[in-house]
Amino acid sequence: MTKSKSHQQQKPKRGGLLTFAIIMVIVVNLILAAGIHSLKGTLAPGANIGLIILTWAFALASVVAGVAMWFWKKWGITLYIIASIAIVILTFLIFSLADVTTWGMIMGGLLPVIIVLYIIKPHLRHFH
Repeated sequence: MTKSKSHQQQKPKRGGLLTFAIIMVIVVNLILAAGIHSLKGTLAPGANIGLIILTWAFALASVVAGVAMWFWKKWGITLYIIASIAIVILTFLIFSLADVTTWGMIMGGLLPVIIVLYIIKPHLRHFH
């Protein structure tokens, strides 16, 4: 038995730019999570392994957030913001141990978050 169209809930259309942004959140953070292990001993030899593990965990949290945003979950946006800020802070701490931290690195980490949130903003009414 099928429901009439008036009773079916319309799925919101994501659009190309939002689709691209969410896919990039997932892909970039998968790459980040996969590459985190290279920080120990190469880019930041003095880095605390705990900081590296936390960065890896927050990268995976960003992947989960991207998947949640794909399914229109508002908590995915919150998780993405928290995880991204944590990654920037942890990256700053890791690289400061190797004396290579710059303000450009911080802005480079925050700029994608700002862009994704700007793209999501017009679609906020669809997130639940």
